[in-house]
Amino acid sequence: MQKIVKILFILLLPTLVFAQENAPIIINKRIAGRLYMNVMNDMARRVFDNGRNRHFQLYKDFKNEKLEKAISAEDFIKVGSYKVKTQVEVQKDDKYVMIDTAMPVVMEWSWIWGYQKINLETYCIYYQKPKDDSTGKGELLGFCKAVDLKNLFGEYQWEFLTKNTANGKLLDRQSFMNQKWKSFNFKSELWNLPSLGKVQTYSLHDYKSKYAGKELDEKFKQGRTVTVIQDTAHREYDYQTVVYDPFSYDSINGFGFSLRMVNDPINKFQKVTLDAFCPTFDASQMGGTYVMSDPMYWMKWSAFGNNLNAENISFINEIIYLAVSERLNSECNF
Repeated sequence: MQKIVKILFILLLPTLVFAQENAPIIINKRIAGRLYMNVMNDMARRVFDNGRNRHFQLYKDFKNEKLEKAISAEDFIKVGSYKVKTQVEVQKDDKYVMIDTAMPVVMEWSWIWGYQKINLETYCIYYQKPKDDSTGKGELLGFCKAVDLKNLFGEYQWEFLTKNTANGKLLDRQSFMNQKWKSFNFKSELWNLPSLGKVQTYSLHDYKSKYAGKELDEKFKQGRTVTVIQDTAHREYDYQTVVYDPFSYDSINGFGFSLRMVNDPINKFQKVTLDAFCPTFDASQMGGTYVMSDPMYWMKWSAFGNNLNAENISFINEIIYLAVSERLNSECNF
């Protein structure tokens, strides 16, 4: 019976997961930051939970290429503990009064802040107290064996860790995304190739309505308001007008994609493939941290993707993996 249920689940899974076939997913720096933070949060939880439950061993020192002074589970929890002054309301002589007190703050999983590779066999882990968030600096939590860390993490997490700590680099929660987003360095290709007519573009990801290259230049001209001074002696005659500049690919703030399920009747299986791709920009021109990202136009990935290098494609594939994983785990709608 269990075997039958398992087979049925496998057959139904593609239908459940991809009921919204070709539903576009939009990515900007804020969304990408959330996707990568999901990875680092899960890593932090694993370190914390296994460290306090004696399933993962940390050490205080690394001397002469050796790990020394194991940290007990009890000491692990006490690391970084501090007290904060606060006021509480208490009843005194039939009155409620405020008194000063000190509240203990103890380590939680969210304190796990960063990782650094010492050598092939050894890593060190850093933590950061909530009161020190503004400093952007962590404190040493302890050293550990690389093999123990590898066994703690999933395959992708371990690859993520090793890749981002290569050459002794520090992988920390606060500055990671600023460095990672530099991988989005193909903005010029997103604009220049369609604008020059080298890649066909469409208004939607269903490929039914085409754009011509010159249409894009006209559609995405960028307007700015300027003040025209007719007579410096009579500024009351000043007036404002809108001037249109050519679109600058620096205004592209993200990208979008849609996936498609493909049937293979010969091998009798289904696969999901990247189908459409688009650049995005802030049509509201409001800017700021929570910038809007609206699709500009869509391209067939088969036509656009072969213009990118291996690093670009690797970055896009990683974003797709994380985006789909988040949807499966939390049903998050971007």
